[in-house]
Amino acid sequence: MCLGIILIDTLISPFVIPALLHIVVGQSIEIDTVGLILDLLWMIVVPSLIGVALNEFTKGEIELTLGKKLAPFSKLSLFSIVMINSSAIAPYIKNINLELVRVILVVFLLAVSGYA
Repeated sequence: MCLGIILIDTLISPFVIPALLHIVVGQSIEIDTVGLILDLLWMIVVPSLIGVALNEFTKGEIELTLGKKLAPFSKLSLFSIVMINSSAIAPYIKNINLELVRVILVVFLLAVSGYA
């Protein structure tokens, strides 16, 4: 169920984030929605479906055989993703203004509401 919620949230985020920013901040932003959805499909949905399929096909044995061997790769991949995303937002962080603070708060509240 959690995986399903994550996949649905990932697919609707290109529509929800701009709408929330328009409501809260009062400005509209343009996003290449098709490109973003395709990127999210390749980065999140397809690997998740492959993982679920492999787990179902091997009846959970893949976690026992490859889980510990691939754990370091998983941690390094997560670190790389955070590093790439951090470098992508670096120019926006240089000039912190009230609008940026509002956007950060909206994104934070959206992320926290997902846990609620």
